[in-house]
Amino acid sequence: MKNVTNTITACALTTILAFGSLATLSGCGSKQGAGQTPAAQAPASQPTTNDVELGPGQHISEGEGAYETEDRTTFSNLATFTAKTADGKTFTQDDLAKADVTIVTFWSLGCGACMEELSQVASLQKTLPSNVQVISVCADDYTMDGEVAQAMKDVGFEGTTLESGDGDLRNVVSEIQYVPTTIAVDSTGKTVGTAIVGASGDVNKEFTQLINEALKQAGKDPINAAS
Repeated sequence: MKNVTNTITACALTTILAFGSLATLSGCGSKQGAGQTPAAQAPASQPTTNDVELGPGQHISEGEGAYETEDRTTFSNLATFTAKTADGKTFTQDDLAKADVTIVTFWSLGCGACMEELSQVASLQKTLPSNVQVISVCADDYTMDGEVAQAMKDVGFEGTTLESGDGDLRNVVSEIQYVPTTIAVDSTGKTVGTAIVGASGDVNKEFTQLINEALKQAGKDPINAAS
Protein backbone atom coordinates (compact mmCIF):
# COMPACT_ATOMS: atom_id res chain seq x y z
CA MET A 1 0.00 0.00 0.00
CA LYS A 2 1.40 3.39 -0.87
CA ASN A 3 0.52 6.97 -0.07
CA VAL A 4 -1.52 8.88 -2.61
CA THR A 5 0.05 12.30 -3.15
CA ASN A 6 -2.43 13.70 -5.67
CA THR A 7 -5.26 15.99 -4.67
CA ILE A 8 -8.26 13.91 -3.66
CA THR A 9 -11.74 15.38 -3.91
CA ALA A 10 -13.90 12.65 -2.51
CA CYS A 11 -16.24 11.28 0.12
CA ALA A 12 -14.74 8.97 2.74
CA LEU A 13 -16.39 5.58 3.15
CA THR A 14 -16.11 2.51 5.28
CA THR A 15 -17.85 -0.64 4.04
CA ILE A 16 -21.24 -0.76 2.33
CA LEU A 17 -24.59 -2.10 3.56
CA ALA A 18 -25.84 -2.74 0.02
CA PHE A 19 -23.02 -5.28 -0.32
CA GLY A 20 -23.65 -7.00 3.00
CA SER A 21 -21.63 -4.92 5.48
CA LEU A 22 -22.06 -1.89 7.74
CA ALA A 23 -21.75 1.44 5.91
CA THR A 24 -20.92 4.96 7.07
CA LEU A 25 -20.69 7.99 4.80
CA SER A 26 -18.29 10.05 6.84
CA GLY A 27 -17.86 13.25 4.86
CA CYS A 28 -16.65 14.89 1.67
CA GLY A 29 -13.67 17.06 1.04
CA SER A 30 -10.26 17.24 -0.57
CA LYS A 31 -6.78 16.14 0.30
CA GLN A 32 -3.85 17.87 -1.34
CA GLY A 33 -0.38 16.46 -1.86
CA ALA A 34 2.83 18.43 -2.12
CA GLY A 35 3.06 20.50 -5.26
CA GLN A 36 -0.52 19.76 -6.31
CA THR A 37 -3.19 22.26 -7.28
CA PRO A 38 -6.43 21.90 -5.30
CA ALA A 39 -9.43 20.55 -7.21
CA ALA A 40 -12.92 21.97 -6.78
CA GLN A 41 -14.10 20.69 -3.40
CA ALA A 42 -17.17 18.47 -3.23
CA PRO A 43 -20.13 19.60 -1.10
CA ALA A 44 -19.11 18.60 2.41
CA SER A 45 -21.05 16.65 5.00
CA GLN A 46 -18.95 17.40 8.03
CA PRO A 47 -18.47 14.98 10.93
CA THR A 48 -20.10 15.86 14.23
CA THR A 49 -17.05 15.31 16.43
CA ASN A 50 -13.62 16.87 16.44
CA ASP A 51 -11.87 13.69 15.41
CA VAL A 52 -13.80 10.78 13.86
CA GLU A 53 -11.75 7.59 13.65
CA LEU A 54 -12.28 5.71 10.36
CA GLY A 55 -9.62 3.04 10.79
CA PRO A 56 -5.90 2.62 11.33
CA GLY A 57 -4.11 5.83 10.37
CA GLN A 58 -7.31 7.59 9.26
CA HIS A 59 -9.18 10.54 10.74
CA ILE A 60 -11.35 13.49 9.79
CA SER A 61 -11.00 16.80 11.61
CA GLU A 62 -14.22 18.74 11.98
CA GLY A 63 -14.59 21.65 9.59
CA GLU A 64 -11.71 20.59 7.38
CA GLY A 65 -13.21 17.75 5.36
CA ALA A 66 -9.65 16.48 4.93
CA TYR A 67 -8.46 12.93 5.37
CA GLU A 68 -5.07 11.73 6.55
CA THR A 69 -4.48 8.09 5.64
CA GLU A 70 -2.44 5.67 3.63
CA ASP A 71 -4.72 5.25 0.64
CA ARG A 72 -5.35 2.00 -1.18
CA THR A 73 -4.59 2.12 -4.89
CA THR A 74 -4.77 -1.60 -5.67
CA PHE A 75 -7.85 -3.78 -5.27
CA SER A 76 -8.97 -7.41 -5.35
CA ASN A 77 -9.96 -9.14 -8.58
CA LEU A 78 -13.55 -9.47 -9.84
CA ALA A 79 -13.30 -13.14 -10.75
CA THR A 80 -16.67 -14.35 -9.39
CA PHE A 81 -19.71 -12.24 -8.46
CA THR A 82 -23.37 -11.58 -9.18
CA ALA A 83 -24.82 -8.06 -9.16
CA LYS A 84 -28.16 -6.34 -9.66
CA THR A 85 -28.24 -3.54 -12.21
CA ALA A 86 -30.19 -0.29 -11.92
CA ASP A 87 -32.55 -1.49 -14.66
CA GLY A 88 -33.34 -4.75 -12.88
CA LYS A 89 -31.01 -7.07 -14.78
CA THR A 90 -28.16 -9.28 -13.59
CA PHE A 91 -24.48 -8.63 -14.22
CA THR A 92 -21.73 -11.18 -13.53
CA GLN A 93 -18.08 -11.83 -14.29
CA ASP A 94 -19.22 -13.30 -17.62
CA ASP A 95 -20.21 -9.79 -18.73
CA LEU A 96 -16.64 -8.62 -18.13
CA ALA A 97 -15.47 -11.21 -20.66
CA LYS A 98 -17.31 -9.29 -23.41
CA ALA A 99 -14.61 -6.57 -23.40
CA ASP A 100 -10.84 -6.53 -23.25
CA VAL A 101 -10.99 -3.84 -20.56
CA THR A 102 -13.77 -2.78 -18.22
CA ILE A 103 -13.55 0.49 -16.30
CA VAL A 104 -15.42 0.28 -12.98
CA THR A 105 -16.17 3.53 -11.19
CA PHE A 106 -17.57 3.52 -7.63
CA TRP A 107 -19.71 6.47 -6.55
CA SER A 108 -22.39 7.71 -4.14
CA LEU A 109 -25.54 9.78 -4.67
CA GLY A 110 -24.48 12.11 -1.86
CA CYS A 111 -21.10 12.86 -3.43
CA GLY A 112 -21.15 15.97 -5.60
CA ALA A 113 -17.67 15.22 -6.94
CA CYS A 114 -18.90 11.78 -8.04
CA MET A 115 -21.81 13.16 -10.04
CA GLU A 116 -19.67 15.82 -11.70
CA GLU A 117 -17.09 13.22 -12.68
CA LEU A 118 -19.73 10.76 -13.95
CA SER A 119 -21.00 13.44 -16.31
CA GLN A 120 -17.53 13.67 -17.83
CA VAL A 121 -17.18 9.88 -17.86
CA ALA A 122 -20.46 9.70 -19.77
CA SER A 123 -18.98 11.89 -22.49
CA LEU A 124 -15.77 9.86 -22.62
CA GLN A 125 -17.75 6.64 -22.80
CA LYS A 126 -19.26 7.64 -26.13
CA THR A 127 -15.78 7.84 -27.70
CA LEU A 128 -14.52 4.43 -26.56
CA PRO A 129 -14.05 1.44 -28.90
CA SER A 130 -16.22 -1.67 -28.53
CA ASN A 131 -13.52 -3.60 -26.67
CA VAL A 132 -13.61 -1.13 -23.76
CA GLN A 133 -16.69 -0.86 -21.55
CA VAL A 134 -17.53 1.33 -18.57
CA ILE A 135 -19.73 0.31 -15.65
CA SER A 136 -20.56 2.24 -12.51
CA VAL A 137 -21.28 0.95 -9.02
CA CYS A 138 -23.53 2.89 -6.63
CA ALA A 139 -22.03 2.39 -3.17
CA ASP A 140 -25.01 3.73 -1.18
CA ASP A 141 -26.47 1.51 1.53
CA TYR A 142 -30.03 2.62 0.72
CA THR A 143 -31.68 4.21 -2.31
CA MET A 144 -35.28 4.80 -3.32
CA ASP A 145 -36.71 2.84 -6.24
CA GLY A 146 -35.52 4.35 -9.51
CA GLU A 147 -33.28 6.90 -7.80
CA VAL A 148 -30.02 5.47 -9.11
CA ALA A 149 -31.33 5.07 -12.65
CA GLN A 150 -32.60 8.68 -12.60
CA ALA A 151 -29.25 9.96 -11.35
CA MET A 152 -27.48 8.21 -14.22
CA LYS A 153 -30.01 9.64 -16.68
CA ASP A 154 -29.38 13.13 -15.27
CA VAL A 155 -25.61 12.88 -15.87
CA GLY A 156 -26.04 11.17 -19.25
CA PHE A 157 -24.35 7.91 -18.26
CA GLU A 158 -25.51 5.17 -20.62
CA GLY A 159 -23.42 2.26 -19.37
CA THR A 160 -24.39 -0.45 -16.90
CA THR A 161 -24.84 0.65 -13.28
CA LEU A 162 -24.74 -1.85 -10.42
CA GLU A 163 -26.72 -1.27 -7.22
CA SER A 164 -25.75 -4.32 -5.18
CA GLY A 165 -23.68 -7.45 -5.47
CA ASP A 166 -21.95 -10.38 -3.81
CA GLY A 167 -18.75 -12.39 -4.10
CA ASP A 168 -15.69 -10.55 -5.34
CA LEU A 169 -17.65 -7.36 -6.00
CA ARG A 170 -18.52 -7.13 -2.34
CA ASN A 171 -14.86 -7.71 -1.49
CA VAL A 172 -13.76 -4.82 -3.69
CA VAL A 173 -16.42 -2.49 -2.28
CA SER A 174 -15.20 -3.30 1.24
CA GLU A 175 -11.75 -2.07 0.17
CA ILE A 176 -13.01 1.29 -1.15
CA GLN A 177 -11.98 4.18 1.11
CA TYR A 178 -13.23 7.08 -0.97
CA VAL A 179 -15.76 7.72 -3.71
CA PRO A 180 -15.31 8.26 -6.51
CA THR A 181 -12.77 5.49 -7.03
CA THR A 182 -12.16 3.98 -10.46
CA ILE A 183 -10.42 0.71 -11.30
CA ALA A 184 -9.74 -1.23 -14.50
CA VAL A 185 -10.16 -4.99 -14.95
CA ASP A 186 -9.35 -7.28 -17.85
CA SER A 187 -11.67 -9.83 -19.47
CA THR A 188 -11.07 -12.29 -16.61
CA GLY A 189 -11.86 -9.72 -13.91
CA LYS A 190 -8.22 -9.23 -12.90
CA THR A 191 -7.54 -5.69 -11.72
CA VAL A 192 -4.88 -3.96 -13.79
CA GLY A 193 -3.19 -0.60 -13.59
CA THR A 194 -3.32 1.91 -10.73
CA ALA A 195 -6.73 2.95 -9.46
CA ILE A 196 -7.89 6.55 -9.70
CA VAL A 197 -8.79 7.48 -6.10
CA GLY A 198 -10.92 10.57 -5.74
CA ALA A 199 -12.31 12.77 -8.49
CA SER A 200 -10.03 13.00 -11.49
CA GLY A 201 -8.70 16.43 -12.37
CA ASP A 202 -8.76 15.46 -16.06
CA VAL A 203 -11.12 12.55 -16.83
CA ASN A 204 -10.12 12.22 -20.50
CA LYS A 205 -6.40 12.13 -19.74
CA GLU A 206 -6.38 10.02 -16.58
CA PHE A 207 -9.04 7.52 -17.65
CA THR A 208 -7.36 7.11 -21.04
CA GLN A 209 -4.05 6.43 -19.29
CA LEU A 210 -5.70 3.78 -17.12
CA ILE A 211 -7.44 2.21 -20.13
CA ASN A 212 -4.22 2.13 -22.16
CA GLU A 213 -2.30 0.63 -19.28
CA ALA A 214 -4.87 -2.17 -19.16
CA LEU A 215 -4.96 -2.59 -22.95
CA LYS A 216 -1.17 -2.86 -23.04
CA GLN A 217 -1.25 -5.69 -20.52
CA ALA A 218 -3.90 -7.39 -22.66
CA GLY A 219 -1.70 -7.04 -25.77
CA LYS A 220 -4.20 -4.69 -27.45
CA ASP A 221 -3.78 -1.39 -29.27
CA PRO A 222 -4.06 1.81 -27.21
CA ILE A 223 -6.74 4.42 -27.68
CA ASN A 224 -6.35 8.16 -28.15
CA ALA A 225 -7.56 10.53 -25.47
CA ALA A 226 -10.88 12.20 -26.27
CA SER A 227 -10.54 15.85 -27.18
